[in-house]
This record gives sequence, C-alpha cells and structure tokens, in this order.
Amino acid sequence: MENIQSLFRVRPSMSGKINAPSFAYKCVYGKLPSRPLRGMYGSPQQRYQDMYVDKALDPKILDKLNNISEIEIRSVCAGHNPDNVTHIMFRPYKQDVDHVEKVSRLLNVSTTKSIFDIGNGGMYRVCVATKNWYRDNGDNNNWKQWWEAIPSRIKKAVT
Repeated sequence: MENIQSLFRVRPSMSGKINAPSFAYKCVYGKLPSRPLRGMYGSPQQRYQDMYVDKALDPKILDKLNNISEIEIRSVCAGHNPDNVTHIMFRPYKQDVDHVEKVSRLLNVSTTKSIFDIGNGGMYRVCVATKNWYRDNGDNNNWKQWWEAIPSRIKKAVT
C-alpha cells in the first residue's frame, strides 16, 4: 500500500483544508498550485437540483453520478483552463482506507487521475480529474467522452 501520509494535505489553508479546485490540481499535476485556486470559477451556471453547476455539464450525466448509491458527490467542475481542471470529488460511504485506496487506484488510468485524502468532517474523499477542460467554441470531444464514461467507471470502482 502506498504511504497514506504522502496523500494527505501538505499545505493546508488557514482552516486546515484544501479546497476542491486546488486538490484537483494536485490530483492532475502531483503538487499543489502555487496559490489556492478559486472555486465557482465564474463560468455560466445552471441550476441542478438544489445547487448551481457549470452550464456545460449534462444533467443526465449528473443524474448518473447522483444515482451511484455507494457515494456522495461533493464537487463537480467542467474544467476551465490548465489550472482549473475537470474534476469530480466524492465521499465513498464505505469509509475504510483499504477500500478508498482501491477505488482511487482503479480510477487512476490513462488520462484520468485519482487521489484521496481526508476532507471535512474527517471523512475520506476521492478526487477524479483530467487535464481536459471545457472550451467555449472549441473541440470538446475528448472532454465529452470523459464525462460520458466516468459515471460507470466510478460505479465499477466502488462496488
């Protein structure tokens, strides 16, 4: 098993936590950004259930993510640039370190990166991220394929 300590936060904010965009950056690049990244990037938003999410995200894919009964979605981002990467942050309901490590390892394939740590409330969280991000008026085929595949990949990893 990889040294769990190396996966924990190494440079917390004043509250002792790393926000989702900064943790996603660490997931993709293997290090924290030089300064904390801002959440709610400022891109167009849509209302999904009781929250606002990036307008580029397909509600049908969000429904698939929310229907994975073994996890609680904590953050999603369409990705906006090389720093604010596409990511999903979730808490597995099974809060066993061996299970969480296995889930992260199974998701860490090809252009999809995954790491985990202990987030708010002392609970494990898993980050799944990719360097692909949504581009207004750009080629989003790889980005779209990633989003279409990730719900079933997460479901398979957690069960």
